[in-house]
This record gives sequence, C-alpha cells and structure tokens, in this order.
Amino acid sequence: KSKNSVQVICRFRPQSEDEMLQGGNMCVETEGPNTCHINIDERRHSFKYDRVFDVHATQSDVYSEIGGNLIDAVVWGFHASLIAYGQTGSGKTYTMQGKEFSKDPRDAGLIPRVLQDLFVRIRDAPATEEYTVTASFLQIYNEKLQDLLSPEQTDLQIQEGCESGIWVAKATEVPVHDPPQALAVYKRGIANRTVAETEANKFSSRSHAIFVLTVVHTDLVERLERRAQIYMADLAGSERVDKSHTQGERLNEAKRINTSLLALGKVIFALTAHKKKEAPKHVPYRDSKLTRLLRHSFGGNARTFLILCCSPSTFNGHESLSTLRFGARASRIKNKPVANEQRSVEQLTLMLGDARREIEAQRVFVGALQQEIAALRAAAQGLGPDTALGYLPAGGDGGGVPHQVLALLQCPLTHHYMTNPVVSFDGHTYEKDAIEEHLKAHEFRSPVTKAKVSSLTT
Repeated sequence: KSKNSVQVICRFRPQSEDEMLQGGNMCVETEGPNTCHINIDERRHSFKYDRVFDVHATQSDVYSEIGGNLIDAVVWGFHASLIAYGQTGSGKTYTMQGKEFSKDPRDAGLIPRVLQDLFVRIRDAPATEEYTVTASFLQIYNEKLQDLLSPEQTDLQIQEGCESGIWVAKATEVPVHDPPQALAVYKRGIANRTVAETEANKFSSRSHAIFVLTVVHTDLVERLERRAQIYMADLAGSERVDKSHTQGERLNEAKRINTSLLALGKVIFALTAHKKKEAPKHVPYRDSKLTRLLRHSFGGNARTFLILCCSPSTFNGHESLSTLRFGARASRIKNKPVANEQRSVEQLTLMLGDARREIEAQRVFVGALQQEIAALRAAAQGLGPDTALGYLPAGGDGGGVPHQVLALLQCPLTHHYMTNPVVSFDGHTYEKDAIEEHLKAHEFRSPVTKAKVSSLTT
C-alpha cells in the first residue's frame, strides 16, 4: 500500500465488565495481521486494514507499527497526523494517552512514546543539524475551538493561507526541550479538557482534543529549514443516547459531537467517491471546526495514521461495525505528502555568494578553453585534409594535436579548417558563409542529413 494513503490501524480492547453484565459476548475474530471479522445479526462482515490488533495487543505493539514512520516523516519536513477514532468508551484515550496515574512505562500511550522517541532522534542528530520544538493543545467543545494551555481563550479562529496552510490564530505555543517538559505541557492541557460521566463511559471525553507539536529542523550544511507539525488527536466518541442516557448539557454535547463526526464522515465520503453519480461537487471541509482543522490530514499533504478503537462485544457490535466501515472508507483516501522546506534570506544570500563564485570559476575555465581553441585554429591555418594523419606539430617539443581533433575543425562543405564556425539546426558545425550559401541554394536542406531546417543557423 502506498505511503500516501491514509494508514489505518484497528485495535480491539478487551470486553468490559459492564458489557458482560449486559449479556454481551465476543463477536470479533482476527485473521493474520491485517484482517478482522465481526458477526452482527447473524451476518459476518470482513475488513482488511494496514494492521489489526486483537484484545491481547500491548501499547508497545501498537506503537511499533506507527512510531518510527511518524518520526521519520516529521524529521524530514512532512506533516503527520495521529488520530484515534471510535465510539465512546472504546479505548481511544487509553491508546493515545495511556493508563491514567500509572507509573508503569508499559502503560504509556502513543503520545508519550512519540515525545520520547522524537527527542531521542533530536539528541542523536549530527552537530550540523539544529531542532526547535514547540507544543500547543486545543480542544473543540460544542463547536468552539479552545486553548487548553490558556483556558480563558475559548473561541479561537482557524486561519488558512495558500502557502502557510492551516493554523490557529493566537493559540499558545510553548517551547519544549525534552520529553519530561513536553509531557508536562500535555498534562497541563489534559487537566483543562472537558470530561464528564455518562452511563456509557465513566470518564467520557466531551471534546475533541488535538495536541500539536511543531518541529523546525535546520540543516546547517544544506542551509535548509524543514518545518513540520504532528497533530495527535483524541476524538470524542460517538454515542447512542439510548445507551448513555444523557440529558440537558450532556445531551447537547453528544449532539455536537455526533454532528462533527458526521461532518468528518461526509468529508471522507467526498474524498473517496469515484463514480460520477456518487461523487459530490466539493469536499465539505468547512462544515465543522474539526474537518477544517484536520483538512491536511484527510486529502491534504500530511502522512496520516488513523487508529480505529473498537469494542469486541455484541453489546456494542453495531457501533463497532460503524467504526470499521468508517476506517475501510478512510483507507481509500490518497493524500499528497510534500516536504515543507524553505531557506531563509541569510541562507539564500550565502547560496547566491557560492553561485557567483562558481560562475566566476567557470568563466575562467571557459576563457582558458577559448584560448586553447584559438591556438588550435591558428596552428591549423593553411593545412589541407591530408594533414590530419597522425599529429600536427606543435612547437619544437615533439608534442602535437591528434588528427581526431583536426577532423572536428574541418567544415563538411569546404573540407577546410573553420575560422568562423556556427552550429546549424541539424546539429553539425559549418563555416558560416559556406552553410548560408548552401542552404539558400538547396531549399534549406541539411548537407549532411538532407532534412529541411527551419532557418539558416542556430
């Protein structure tokens, strides 16, 4: 599968106690590393993804499938997105963040592992490479974009430019220099995220949370700056009101969440509709804050990793089937990743100086060649074609000019050594006066190829 496609990874969590109390049974089977089957309403549905993880997979297993490729992309200037999608309570936050309050490194989620490996890569980089990393943390709550690092900013605006792409105006950006510092910024934002209890999930995320790292990589040898962003999104889960029994404010939140996820589904449908009757006229990115913010992730210039988090239980079987169908459609999206490289004014000035010095050196070299050619022409004056045997004497040192060189100096028309050579459109070199007379007399046909040329000479 092409790296330009959205990479889809499916993960099934173990069946929960609540699901078993509700009479749920296992309805999912995995087959090999890429295929899963789900049995719903006496029907068997099969799906194939880039990777499928069963209920026994560890955090390390999931990260090993994603981490290296994501870090490579960012270091080389490609935007990257890591997005967890699934119903409420399906294990998205556990996959992205890890087990809350656990000090066991095995419980660490994808985000802490990305932070760790990114700074290891930076630490091990050559001395000729410099890196700066900044972090920001956003949430979309009730269709308003909020800054989790500055909670008083509750209605940020998304900006868009032809060259600069998508960005959030006035979002707080914090410089980070090592994994503990970056993780501290993440935890600071998480503390401000909107979470509430529902009957479907005791710690239900009521907002889409997007942790953004901006990595600037400067190569001092190539005088090149690469700038890339990692969007790590823990999306709020879709939920059925008849299961979550939400009311009042929680119900309004659920409506907003489901509406934004529906907008995301419409974007993916538009990007993957190929038939003329099926294909919409445009991609509705502007229908929600979420789709605008993730525009580069789906159909844009990022390398995207989508993690489907699913329940294996019949109690949530229809929700898992919906998630699997979403992932199957998303896997058909073709992004167009482009390295974001640019050079500063100082770098361009240095390159201009190098180019000028190279041009001057070439000018000196060309001048020396012209002097050698002039000397050859002078030595060849008055010599006939029979002289092109062996070597033409050159001074009294016994050296000479090879006859192959002398043959190149002869005009194919006059068979004399040229004093005013020109290259004609047939690719051959002639004495200027001779070729002009020949072309006029022979309807502009080449004396060598006999093909008609467009004008006298080049």
